Amino acid sequence: RVKWREIIRLFTETDVRSRKIFVMAGHEGGIVTLGKNFEEAFAVLLRQRKASISCVENGFHERIPARHEG
Repeated sequence: RVKWREIIRLFTETDVRSRKIFVMAGHEGGIVTLGKNFEEAFAVLLRQRKASISCVENGFHERIPARHEG
């Protein structure tokens, strides 16, 4: 079940508009990317994957905080 209030909160209180990506925990299709078409949205996903590769390779020990976190 989609939590619309939480999604609205993300758009009003975080940088999700500029990052164009968010994850819905506990949701089977939980990664949402934004773009004017499929290619642009997929490019956002690939860019985030590339930016996160060091976390994956190091077992997430070097966690990078989200921009809206301290």
